[in-house]
Amino acid sequence: MKNNFIYSSDKVLSYLGIDPKKIKDIRSTLKRSHYRSAINWLTIYSPNSNSSNLEKVKGLLEAFYQFSEIEEWDIASKVISIPLNTPTNQALYNQLKTWGYYGEQIDIYQRLLGKINSDWDTICIDGLGNATRALGKWDQSREYYQQQLKKSKTIIDPDTKITALIGLANNFKFQCQYQQATNYYLQVSEIAFENSNHKGRIMALAGLGSVLTCLGQYEMALEYHQQQLAIARKNDDNLAQAEALTNLCCIYYFIKDYKQAIKYQNQSYKIAIQVENKELEAKALLYKGMISHQQWENKEAINCYEQSLELISDMGLILEKAEVLANLAISERELEKENIKKLQEKILDRFQQALSIFNKCGNSVQIANLLKEIAKTYDLTGDFDMAKKYCQEALEMKIKFNLALEKECRELQT
Repeated sequence: MKNNFIYSSDKVLSYLGIDPKKIKDIRSTLKRSHYRSAINWLTIYSPNSNSSNLEKVKGLLEAFYQFSEIEEWDIASKVISIPLNTPTNQALYNQLKTWGYYGEQIDIYQRLLGKINSDWDTICIDGLGNATRALGKWDQSREYYQQQLKKSKTIIDPDTKITALIGLANNFKFQCQYQQATNYYLQVSEIAFENSNHKGRIMALAGLGSVLTCLGQYEMALEYHQQQLAIARKNDDNLAQAEALTNLCCIYYFIKDYKQAIKYQNQSYKIAIQVENKELEAKALLYKGMISHQQWENKEAINCYEQSLELISDMGLILEKAEVLANLAISERELEKENIKKLQEKILDRFQQALSIFNKCGNSVQIANLLKEIAKTYDLTGDFDMAKKYCQEALEMKIKFNLALEKECRELQT
């Protein structure tokens, strides 16, 4: 198998403990047939140089499917654990996430769940929770994280426990349940510190900093993300560096230090391209668009949002798609204020798409912000009754969840 991502077929077969010469000794015709098919995929399949990343690892994925069909779960798990020759050197099942192939991840994890051991079950449940959330399957995601919650109480291995707790913390954070998220991030931090687990420390710092950012406590958040970046750099973890830089960009954006924000955005974008992480690339483009919007460069902002939207749509990232759609609509509205009625339907449609997604995931902060932006749009078009209606809804969200939107909404209501 000639492939820049995958090491030589001899090395792969050695890693899997497979000797092609001994296949003829397998008594079961069915089992022998699947072994031969898997070996063919591993040794003969040769994608074109311009093939997609998914096509380039198709040989490994097809070999995994062959082994899973005959319930050779240990070998199947080894196939998807093969480290790839990519900038991040991740195992195949993790690399699929980096590339944004969540559907393929779900298929793999569903096949392996309950077939090997508790450690693999934790990996599968966490992966399923993350992938289903990314694709907007909120109910399924919550079910997987509930399983994770039950398992986390009995897990002894620190690395596995960290994986379980991070999955739970992230899910609570996405639903704006910040106290619950913080409790789990703190548990991760304690376990990671006791076991010198730098990845665990990075994830805990990232999560705690993100929660503080959501709560508007930017100075404290800045400290956490600077620690996150320092540990990532010390351990030469490029992916973690890009994530930390993105988080720092976010904070400087919120405190309106756009010079610093664009500095970190540029650094994050370069690493995202280098490690081929499409999700981080899309996020960097989103923040560049947001910064451009604040500097009244709405044409540039729209260009960035459209690039980000294309990447996110290809990956099927639902929550991120909503965020980009909302920001794209805001920049289009601001750019075309004089001709707002011509674009009214298009802009409101983007807002409504985003609102529908945030309603499904229960993100109260984003829902309230969108209601406010829809109200602003109706106000610009002269439809004051609709503007007041959406203002009232935003105010009700503000009172219910203690959000800082009252001043803007009151101004639109007068």
